[in-house]
Amino acid sequence: MTVGRSTVLPAESPLYVKPIDVFVWIFVGNFAYSWGPVAWIVVSEVFPLSMRAKGVALGGSANWLNNFAVGISTSPFIARTQFGAFIFFGCVTLVGAAWVWLVVPETSGRTLEEMDELFGEVGFATADLSTKARIEREIGLTALLGDEDRNASIGGEKEKIADAGSEELVENSRELR
Repeated sequence: MTVGRSTVLPAESPLYVKPIDVFVWIFVGNFAYSWGPVAWIVVSEVFPLSMRAKGVALGGSANWLNNFAVGISTSPFIARTQFGAFIFFGCVTLVGAAWVWLVVPETSGRTLEEMDELFGEVGFATADLSTKARIEREIGLTALLGDEDRNASIGGEKEKIADAGSEELVENSRELR
């Protein structure tokens, strides 16, 4: 089943069109489980928690923009170079595979702190975790949940809840239950 036809090749040449259709479907099927998700996975793992939303948004936008550029330029590229476009895309794929193999570290099963070490920002996620623990203590969330000791030790310091009104907030919330 053919979804679309190439405007580059004449429609009356089924000898050329059918193999192109087959190879396009093979490419799409293989791209969907291999290269397609790579950009999304790498972008979602390289940014620390405090910058992750902005980083993923920027990375996703760059991915969409590049996909748009490839989609717009492919037909004219094929029209001018015939099979040269496929050789070019094949070479780009080989360079991309070499880059992933040699440069991108394995990230499965690693924590955010370990990601910091992999991508060069040692201590960034730990600082985020410490800031999060401090804020939870200050607003009284740890006291409300009864998790003061564990959360206080995350930042590496045992300190009492900084917010003077948080103990009163906890007592009031317990009375409402």
